[in-house]
Amino acid sequence: AGSAELAVVASWAVHDQKGRRAKDVARAAVATINPEPDPELRAEMLRAMISMLGDDLAAEVEHLFMKPLNLPDSPVYKRIVATLEARGEARGEARGEARGEARALLKGLAARAIVIDDDARARITGCTDVATLDRWIDRALTARSIDEVLAPSAAAAG
Repeated sequence: AGSAELAVVASWAVHDQKGRRAKDVARAAVATINPEPDPELRAEMLRAMISMLGDDLAAEVEHLFMKPLNLPDSPVYKRIVATLEARGEARGEARGEARGEARALLKGLAARAIVIDDDARARITGCTDVATLDRWIDRALTARSIDEVLAPSAAAAG
């Protein structure tokens, strides 16, 4: 009791056991590790403890974490989550921008009465590169066919 390091060792000692006593040890380990004042050390000890538990005890600890224990996040955890969220948001924004560009291109082609076959439509709606879609939109302003719009850059220039 009182030593977070010993709590990790105690968890390891019962890691593959089942039953109430083993669950009590796992719960006590979480309760002992949780007050650790160093947030990074606390997070690492919790990770070490959880990673060694068998399914039954892991489920017990998971149940504890589903209750609002108010575990503070470490600065490292916060930084990683913020980075991953920013990447996800950037990907989502890029996808949304590409979809909008594709819709604009299809509307422009329809307004100019340029026939769009299924392959061309799939190529346009499947394109995720905004620069390519912009290039196609520019070409659509003067093109006479879908082939002119979607032609490779070198062929379109010549």
